[in-house]
Amino acid sequence: MPARFFLLLAALALLVSFAACSCGDDDDDNDDAADDDDSDDDTGAPAQSVFIAVSPDADASIRLAAEDAADLLRRAYDGDVSVVEDASAEDDSFVIALTNADTDEPETYDIVPGGDGRTVAVTGSDVRGTRHGLYRLLEEFGFRFFHPEETFIPHIASFGVVPPITESPAYPRRGFHFTRCIPSRRREAFLVPGEENLRYAKNLIDWLARNRQNYFQFELLRTVDYEAAADHYRAIIEYAHARQIDAGVTITWAFQQQKSVEARSAPVGRAGRHPSPRASTKSCRSPGTTSTSKWAPPNSRRWATRLQVAWMDITAAYLAEHYPDTECSVKVHVSTGQTAEHYGDINFNFLPQFADARMGVYPHTVMYYDLAGPAPTYGNDGFSHMYDWLLEQVGSRKVYYYPETAYWVSFDIDIPTFLPLYALARWKDIDLLAGEGLDGHVTFTSGHEWGYWLNDWIVARATFTPGAWPDHVAAFAGVFGDGASAVADAVENYADLQYEFLVDRALAAYLAGQDTWDEIGYLLGGGTQARPVKFQDIDGMDAGELEEYASTILVDLGEMAEQFTAAADGFRNLWGLVDPAARPWYEEIADGMDATALRATHAFDLHSGCVERRRFELGLDPNGEDAAAAFFEDALAVSDRVRAVIAEREQHYRYPSGCPRPGAAITRPTTSATSGARTPLTGMFDTRNRRSKRTSTLFS
Repeated sequence: MPARFFLLLAALALLVSFAACSCGDDDDDNDDAADDDDSDDDTGAPAQSVFIAVSPDADASIRLAAEDAADLLRRAYDGDVSVVEDASAEDDSFVIALTNADTDEPETYDIVPGGDGRTVAVTGSDVRGTRHGLYRLLEEFGFRFFHPEETFIPHIASFGVVPPITESPAYPRRGFHFTRCIPSRRREAFLVPGEENLRYAKNLIDWLARNRQNYFQFELLRTVDYEAAADHYRAIIEYAHARQIDAGVTITWAFQQQKSVEARSAPVGRAGRHPSPRASTKSCRSPGTTSTSKWAPPNSRRWATRLQVAWMDITAAYLAEHYPDTECSVKVHVSTGQTAEHYGDINFNFLPQFADARMGVYPHTVMYYDLAGPAPTYGNDGFSHMYDWLLEQVGSRKVYYYPETAYWVSFDIDIPTFLPLYALARWKDIDLLAGEGLDGHVTFTSGHEWGYWLNDWIVARATFTPGAWPDHVAAFAGVFGDGASAVADAVENYADLQYEFLVDRALAAYLAGQDTWDEIGYLLGGGTQARPVKFQDIDGMDAGELEEYASTILVDLGEMAEQFTAAADGFRNLWGLVDPAARPWYEEIADGMDATALRATHAFDLHSGCVERRRFELGLDPNGEDAAAAFFEDALAVSDRVRAVIAEREQHYRYPSGCPRPGAAITRPTTSATSGARTPLTGMFDTRNRRSKRTSTLFS
């Protein structure tokens, strides 16, 4: 450690800027907007060779990371790049030396430049730390690991001295839950054997490794033949372990929704039977050894609350005896309305506090609401009670915060809308909880198209080093060349706008969609989303109620549409400043802003039309019917415009869009009839004429 300290001081004294061209390329060979101007290329001496030096006894995962880094550098740099065991530098070489310090600080790394600009040492406190430091160094060279299927590759003209960097993780466990409750081909990677699906799974694992994560989990379905798929699952787990990424699976005790694998041996209704962890544990472990298992409780009061605690205790004891290296945890949902009668009528979800201390907990919040602000969902006004509860559990058992970066289910990505508000909310919570002693942060993610990769990418960065919110946005925007500052300001301001209108002014329900299941939930007095003022509500308003609504919510809807539109238009105007190589990423964000602004405009038009028609019916405005017709015509025009935006964006999806065609072999065994996977990602803006005489057409 002292030696590294003095090297750091020397590097600080000799620090110079590293020379790299800001232009870049993407690893999917999408060169439509590539920079063809070679005037800044070095046409003099041959490019220096690059050596990534590993020790002869280096861990296999370090060699794998070094080969991955070398492959990435070959795409960015014209010189030779190779992995070697000899760290000595020739006159024309640039050496990246990888070493482990074997300290007690897990996953920490130092990046120490040599004063001559020809060497840089990456020293990790352990194997993972060295890997993190290597990919962090690549970020200094301009790489951005935005999407599992697409990396931003810079054009590196030459190498120089990089800044000294020392970083350590804010959370011990950092990773993602890849939900399979969405109709995306990425979901099939963890459900259906096949070469293509295995490639998707490995790319997701590479994305985790490159972004300083160490964990992922996915759900098991009772409709999958795990004996037949054993080789596929073994390959996934073995690759994850080769990359030093821990793997976990989710099963359930009695949860009937979403076709989850059940641990209970008794059928539903026989509440006196205990679960049988033996069979379910065997099934979840048969593809390969996993480091963590998570077990979800039923969200029903049909079983005695004492039995729930017994199930947790039995599971924890069984795993401790038979699989001592396997950790188990239980999801703790933020839902309300259920109490545990034998435990002082506490929230049913908080029962794990009475379970065996070997049972960890995953306190789960939903949507883009943060722990400190308003959260009008699942019967809550906010999530402060979850914040208080999870802090109470710290120290008594493993605690992993478990929020979302997309909710799907007609709420966000599947509409589609672009919501960097998710990244902002997750950063708020990460910053709030850092230093509180949590064992980790695992994020529930539903997809990466329509700019949602930005939410996950920022979360990955922030769980390692929370930093300041503008710093994460600036790190993203750095790929845009001369437009970097303007893009960063635009995205940061747009996230703030969304927080103001969707959270503080509680307009989330008007930007979201409503489908049959939402409507049934409203009728039954429940539902997961806040209920908006419906068109039929406006039909029944008297004059006073109508004007109250028009002067409050409708005004807010109009202002939201106006400001979202101005933000989208302003972002489009930055096109000329954006580095050509980064334009595909820019265009995706721009399309997302356009779609979101159009949705806000559509909501305002429809609600305004209903208000004008009601004014006519009440005799308040003789021209109300004509005004209503104009608003409805505007809504139809917006529908046409957004179809064009979606059609353009669909051409650039990294995963095949939508569910497999009807009748395909994988459709029935993997798609849940009661999950959120009700419609494909493509075409969610299809209009429906729900009340054609009254409201024209609606989105989704």
